[in-house]
Amino acid sequence: MRNMSTDHVSLADRAKHVSAADSLVDFSQAANPTPAAAGDADASPVAAADASGLDQALRKHNIPRWTVIGLLCLTALIVMSVSLYWLSAYSRARADAWITDSSSEPLRIPQSTSEQEAAERMQAQLSDARAASTFHLQLIKDFMRYQFVLTTLATFSAAIAALLLFPVSWNGLQKANSYLVTMFLVSTAVAIGATTLTQVYRLQENVDENKRLYLAYRVLEDEIRSFYPARQSCVGSISENMKQLCETSPAAFIRAIDKRIGDIRSLAVAFDPSRTPTVQDVFKQVSAAAQEAGG
Repeated sequence: MRNMSTDHVSLADRAKHVSAADSLVDFSQAANPTPAAAGDADASPVAAADASGLDQALRKHNIPRWTVIGLLCLTALIVMSVSLYWLSAYSRARADAWITDSSSEPLRIPQSTSEQEAAERMQAQLSDARAASTFHLQLIKDFMRYQFVLTTLATFSAAIAALLLFPVSWNGLQKANSYLVTMFLVSTAVAIGATTLTQVYRLQENVDENKRLYLAYRVLEDEIRSFYPARQSCVGSISENMKQLCETSPAAFIRAIDKRIGDIRSLAVAFDPSRTPTVQDVFKQVSAAAQEAGG
């Protein structure tokens, strides 16, 4: 009986020693955390907020995370559409204010009945040149407006992506806030798309070519309007340029104008389909941006 009681006492003492040892181990682990625990403790505040704040609220209301991400993408598309509409209206108003064409002076037809037929033909040439210059002026406004909208959209999207790059790359894509990652990828894709569209539609080249044609037609208009008024001064001593004009008959002048109109006439609307990106190209560019952000 004494041996049995002694065994019970020794077992109880051993249990107390084991419990005390476990308490010391727990205390030492709390005082000196392992590297993994230390890494978790040093996690960024953004990641902690992602895990404990918004995610807990979503789980509480049974809302999937991808639903919020989808709503973020939809909101970005709505904001982008509204911005495009506003930028388009603003650029149209500014283009109309900056680029005006007030040339509406009619052709001065002489009273001489012998030149009435030639004057009527010049009037038709003036109308053709006027219509062509108006057409190219409208193209200049349209292409400049598209260029303004796409350049502004690409600039702001790239700026947003640059601002989001720091918090996304702080701990890499795996640990970064998923909503910030989504906004970063969307803004990057928008910047790439807007920049690519300016190259596909060759906006700057179209603006320059239509500007050249517009100015050429305007020169023709001025020459046609000036033909008869200038010939009225063909008396007395005149310069060599005026002498050449005075010796030019209306029929020769009409033929020269017709030739110049034929040389100038062109439709300056060009595209570059080879620059149209595929889904794979856009995915590669966005993936490269994401990998760069992930470090």
